[in-house]
Amino acid sequence: MAKNIRKFVNREFARTVGLDLIRRLVEPYASTIKLDFTTLPIDEKSCREALFEFFRNADDSIPSEFQDALHCIMVL
Repeated sequence: MAKNIRKFVNREFARTVGLDLIRRLVEPYASTIKLDFTTLPIDEKSCREALFEFFRNADDSIPSEFQDALHCIMVL
């Protein structure tokens, strides 16, 4: 399952996707995927890099519904 998320999460995605959109998407899954936006860097560039690294290192704890939503965002 983790390989699916790595296929479409790339640096360009991390640089362009709206941070607020990702934050709203993450909220229902935050405890499952262990991503807490309050611990991310404050400056935008560092925050995006941290998100990229999080998704690049994704494991099998990422629910398929969350992966599907990320894929839809990327397609848009």
